[in-house]
Amino acid sequence: GDGTNGTETGVAPRAQLMILKPGGESQYWTAQQYAMDKGADIVTSSLSFKWYFSPQP
Repeated sequence: GDGTNGTETGVAPRAQLMILKPGGESQYWTAQQYAMDKGADIVTSSLSFKWYFSPQP
C-alpha cells in the first residue's frame, strides 16, 4: 500500500506536463528556453536524427 487509501496514485500526483514538440535544432533550444521561462522544474528530452547520407565504400 501507499498509505493514501486509493485516493492518490503515481509518483507525482500534482505534477503538470508541458509538452513541446520542436521541429529542428534551433526550435529545440527555443523550446528549452521557453520551458525554463515558464518555470519548469524538470526537463527531459528524447531526440533522434536521420542520417541523410552514407559514405561511399
